[in-house]
Amino acid sequence: MRSRIMRMARLLAVFSFSGVLVATACPQPAVADPYNCSCVTYARSKTGLLGGPPTAAGYTETAMNERGYVRVSPRPGTIMVWDRNRKGAGAAGHMAIVTGAAYNGQTRKWTIDVRHVNWNGNCGEHPLRFTGASGMADWGNLDGVNFYFRR
Repeated sequence: MRSRIMRMARLLAVFSFSGVLVATACPQPAVADPYNCSCVTYARSKTGLLGGPPTAAGYTETAMNERGYVRVSPRPGTIMVWDRNRKGAGAAGHMAIVTGAAYNGQTRKWTIDVRHVNWNGNCGEHPLRFTGASGMADWGNLDGVNFYFRR
């Protein structure tokens, strides 16, 4: 027993003199900059969403619930998450921040305004409006996209 304690003491001394620190930290919100071109990093930096999957498609309803978010109807301030290969998103999915949303009961189409990065390779932050006439997707329904708001 004494030799085990002595080995532990020597090991601690080696670590303390070597400058090796062992510490844990709470996950921090990401910070988006013009160089990382990541819709996930952008959405995390704008909302405080803590770490998780590296691609938007990984932010399933379960993953979002675990981070304190609930699925809601589109509205300003929500995080919009595209499923992989849906409504113009690629295999990694996509994420954006909703700045406006309206449903037209006559045409049964949504108009959704977002801010995001890395849509079709455009790395800068920019606004975009998705409408029933977007051409890339049928926005009359929201199949393949989900909206989340922090509880």
